Amino acid sequence: MMDLSNWRMALASIVGIGMPHSYHSLASKPLCIGALMLTVVATMQTVAGMQSGRSALARSGVKWLYTGLPIPLNGYGWHDMFIELALNVEVANALNEAIGNTRTQLSIKGAQFAVNGKPTFLLGMSYYGALGAPLEFVTSDLDALQAMGFNWIRVWATWSAFDNDVSAVDTQGNPREPYLSRLKRLIAEADKRGMIVDVTVTRGSNLPTFQAHLRAMQTLARELMNYRNAYFDLGNERNIRDARYVSFDELKKLRDAVKAIDPNRLVTASQAGDIHRDELERYLRLARVDFIAPHRPRNPQSPHQTEARTKQYLQWMKRIGRVVPVHYQEPFRRDFGRFQPSADDFITDLRGAITGGAAGWCFHNGSIRRPGYKGDGRPRRSFDMRPSEGPLMMQLDDVEREALANISASVGVKAKARGNRIQLKPIQGTMRIRITVPAFPNQIFHLTVPESAGHIGGLVLNFPGQHPQWSGPDACGAYTYALENNQVRYTVRVMAFTDHIDVIERLFNRTGTEWRHAFTFPCFNTGGAPAFRDVEFDRTFIPLKEGLISVKNVRRTISSRPLLQFYELASKRYRHHRFIDGFHATCKTPVVDSYILTVAKEGRGVVGVATRDAAFLFNNGEYSCIHACPDFGTIAPNEARVALTRIYFMSGNIDDFVRRVHADFTKW
Repeated sequence: MMDLSNWRMALASIVGIGMPHSYHSLASKPLCIGALMLTVVATMQTVAGMQSGRSALARSGVKWLYTGLPIPLNGYGWHDMFIELALNVEVANALNEAIGNTRTQLSIKGAQFAVNGKPTFLLGMSYYGALGAPLEFVTSDLDALQAMGFNWIRVWATWSAFDNDVSAVDTQGNPREPYLSRLKRLIAEADKRGMIVDVTVTRGSNLPTFQAHLRAMQTLARELMNYRNAYFDLGNERNIRDARYVSFDELKKLRDAVKAIDPNRLVTASQAGDIHRDELERYLRLARVDFIAPHRPRNPQSPHQTEARTKQYLQWMKRIGRVVPVHYQEPFRRDFGRFQPSADDFITDLRGAITGGAAGWCFHNGSIRRPGYKGDGRPRRSFDMRPSEGPLMMQLDDVEREALANISASVGVKAKARGNRIQLKPIQGTMRIRITVPAFPNQIFHLTVPESAGHIGGLVLNFPGQHPQWSGPDACGAYTYALENNQVRYTVRVMAFTDHIDVIERLFNRTGTEWRHAFTFPCFNTGGAPAFRDVEFDRTFIPLKEGLISVKNVRRTISSRPLLQFYELASKRYRHHRFIDGFHATCKTPVVDSYILTVAKEGRGVVGVATRDAAFLFNNGEYSCIHACPDFGTIAPNEARVALTRIYFMSGNIDDFVRRVHADFTKW
């Protein structure tokens, strides 16, 4: 509950009454508070929500009904004041939007962070270029991070790398779409998982002047007001004397600008290298950041110095008279400079941070940037997560995977329980995985991946003669393998969650020929699941223009194998496709979306396969299998593309499945 001072601030914020001015008359300053506002005011936790509420009400353009109610205002006692109660649903909806549905709220308790009021160590991951990734890559990474016990990510609102600008603000500091909306969606997805988001801004080519920088922070403060699971880094490595430099005086102005709009938004400004005693005092007393974020030196000695350095910061702060969290937001990483850290170095640094009393630590990662290196930066990791690169979890190297595998066990970070997750059991020497689902007991499913891979000109990989060796599970429960021949280098990563499996595949073109509409043929088999086995085709559905239609009711092309059928998308009818044409079993009616599903007997559950952009759909009654085969697009020689296929196991109905697929694969 709010105390009366916050009550007064909230009311004043919404209606635009300046403090400490008194309320004069209804005619001069009418109070505009929407439906249910009396309850809302008593429960709102931040003035930020109030200010946003006022904006939402102003946009609604509704008519008002007046009623009298006494309210305490500005310390002048009780006044008979009129409150306008909106009798319009839009206002109530606007207020709900203004308040936000944030589940995860970040705050500070002494030298520690708190999530929903509980002191929490922030264990994070660099995720810089997330706004350039497909949404399904992002949600897959977030699920994987959550499974390992990670609870925050660092994304940049001014990120431009490898000729790909995904900044959420433009060079003048104004909103830049679609990336600002993507930033909001990213923060919302993190919120669903109880995760915090670091929103970092940097001075430089993206924000070349202080005025642009100031406007950018004001834009972000306004636009992200409803999201309480985020904090701002006002200036990445602001002490470096190049285009990034932000003086302490400027830093104070940036901080004040944010706080004027959103008083409860936590802010910091990161520093390259350790912070000296006099600098620390200026961060705390002049700039008044909410916590410090030193980027410790990147050398072999650094991991062993973190504990002592942390304790020193905390001792200095006590002497200064203001203690705030120490947050290691960007430590050393692989493939940067001469220091190439081992898995033990990461663990040592993290342990030192925790033992020393730090509030957070980040598993930093990025593209290759070593002395004398002249390559393309691959693996670029979080610096580039477009389809040509893949999700972050797909790009980490073996040392990073080893470090992640040991983090939870080494430092006691609680990973998400796997007891209710779908269970995977790879069959060594084959492309197959056996799948059991707690929600569907006594049902056994199988996945064969990729079974085949190719492009419209033919296959480059086929299952006969392939005997891959699966590795895993890794730190987040994923299994992987790789195959290579003189045409293709293929990698797959399969990870299970509570109600779906993510299949992430990478194709690298080793030929001298461009591949058009490259595809894989992952086979999801329900033959060992009696409740879902469908050899009659009456419970397997595909999306046609008319709606979802059972395969049994679709005009099929009957071939020498009458139980199988290909379904091309209306958006890409192939004149010639060597793989499809060879079966002589392509349906005459095209599908309009990239998923296929099967309903259980008596309607008790749905399983289905979906991808963002299918090359085609397929089903085969001989094995009771369904396929949504991902289209990797065009792959040039010596280039790669990554695609994600998601297999769902849902206890709901068909409508639930379709809504979920559309939400998961929306173009954000």
